[in-house]
Amino acid sequence: MMSSMLRFLDRSRIQAIVSPRGIRAIHGIWVTHRVTFPARGCRPARGFTLLELVVVICLVAILFTVAANRLWHVQVAAEQAAMDMMLGNLRSALGIKVAELFTRGDLAGLRALEGSNPMRLMAETPENYLGEIAGEPERRGGWRFSLRDGVLIYRAKNEAYFQGAGGGPEARFRVRVLYEDRNRNGRYDPGRDSINGVRLAALEPYRWKSE
Repeated sequence: MMSSMLRFLDRSRIQAIVSPRGIRAIHGIWVTHRVTFPARGCRPARGFTLLELVVVICLVAILFTVAANRLWHVQVAAEQAAMDMMLGNLRSALGIKVAELFTRGDLAGLRALEGSNPMRLMAETPENYLGEIAGEPERRGGWRFSLRDGVLIYRAKNEAYFQGAGGGPEARFRVRVLYEDRNRNGRYDPGRDSINGVRLAALEPYRWKSE
């Protein structure tokens, strides 16, 4: 059978034949070769159409916008939490100082707390505390104490999400001595009025915007 096949090749002068069984003949030399036939119904691979590419780009843009908006809200919430925590620490430090002065019966020391800087009571001030200054710096997201007004001021970093004094990006706080105004003259009179406590109060209402 082999000789018959070779004669057939010489007679027809065919250079190569590939059979379904995987045998290839080249100039009478037989070589085993694995032949793979595509399955029925398979389609050749193709790339993206222009419409599919546009749809993918739009979806990616929408997802990026949603993620960026969510990240921005997370940053605002983090700033709000940091501000509230700082106020809590300041009020705790002020409470400890008031308790100490009350224990010693130091009424003069209690009166001296009016308009004082509560940051001085902290063992360590925050990194965004600018100190005691008279001007209004352009830096955002920082605490400062106004020597002129005796007011502790916080300027929001995310200004668009904060509404403070006069609709601006600042919140103002002042240490106030609470007393019983017995003679109703609007001021504390030693020996006549009694001190009830001290607190760090906001001078104007403020709020963080959700949107």
